[in-house]
Amino acid sequence: MSVHSLTIETLSPVHIGAGGPDLRRNIDFAIFGKTLYMLNIDAVLEAILPENPNDRYYQQILSTPDVGSFLSEELLRNNPKLYHYQTSEFKPKADILRPVIKHWTHSPYIPGSSLKGALRTAWVRQQYQQHNLNLDVRQLEGKYAAFRKQEARLLSPKAPRPALVPNYDLFRAIQISDSQPSPDNSLTLYNSLVFPASNKGIPIVLEAIKPRITLQARIKFDDYILKTQAKHFGVHEQGFNSEALKQAWRTQGIARIQQELTFWTNRREGEHVQQFFSQLEQQANAAPDNCFFIDIGWGTGWKSKTLGDVIKTPQLSQLIHQYELSRKHNVGDRFPKTRRAVCDLNDHLKRPFGWIKVTLN
Repeated sequence: MSVHSLTIETLSPVHIGAGGPDLRRNIDFAIFGKTLYMLNIDAVLEAILPENPNDRYYQQILSTPDVGSFLSEELLRNNPKLYHYQTSEFKPKADILRPVIKHWTHSPYIPGSSLKGALRTAWVRQQYQQHNLNLDVRQLEGKYAAFRKQEARLLSPKAPRPALVPNYDLFRAIQISDSQPSPDNSLTLYNSLVFPASNKGIPIVLEAIKPRITLQARIKFDDYILKTQAKHFGVHEQGFNSEALKQAWRTQGIARIQQELTFWTNRREGEHVQQFFSQLEQQANAAPDNCFFIDIGWGTGWKSKTLGDVIKTPQLSQLIHQYELSRKHNVGDRFPKTRRAVCDLNDHLKRPFGWIKVTLN
């Protein structure tokens, strides 16, 4: 087992959802004036509960869902331990927020599963391009396992029967740890907007890890699978090795940056986002071979999670109609037509979500 450290630097806000209920006003957070406080509920209850459980206020506080009504701005301002963070960058009518996944210490982190999923997608996309493979829409399955059979041909080529596909998956040879919890003051709120405005939808306010936060994780390459059992797994036939993987991750990261730069170029409202991708393209092209750039988590879009531009017309149109991905799609139309981006309080677009730089040490 060869183990390498991964240095992860967030380049834009990263939101990987907690998977639980949304955060609600006066339950999880409180707003006073122009400041939002994300409450530390345990500390709040300790501060406001009477010492005597028989006190009439004791049960009243515990039974109310509106903990925020027992707080004041002065109390919070004078007791920083009562909240995890504060911000003035939020929509005034924010009643519901989407939480990011967090460590038990309330510090956000990047799950290894999110990293591995992004790297797995990049590898599959690279194989389709290198070997000029075509997506066979007729062999796609149900909505939540559509690509399973075709993915198995690439990643489980030696599986003797469908039930054993997971046992022969080449990515069993790669294990990626969760990152360590992020440092203090790395979490805040961001407002998101759909572009273009004609497809605006519902604005969403969510927690995300700030840009320019550095995290550490580990990646393990299982030499038993990659070397001792290489023939058993079809390692050599698929060209599956650490150098080929790094090349795929680097190549596909640059390709994704170029896709987004093309989308945002010459869009007046997206000037700041275009500048972000223009600078990111320069940075990625100049980076050493052990660095790659990937987009993960919420708001990164359909192309980030799929084969993307590998799927050509008319297969793309068939796919869109088969899985009802768009109501008014015609052959040759751009898909997807929209993007999500971070916006300021005046709804000006600022940057995309989810971009990170990964350095394999």
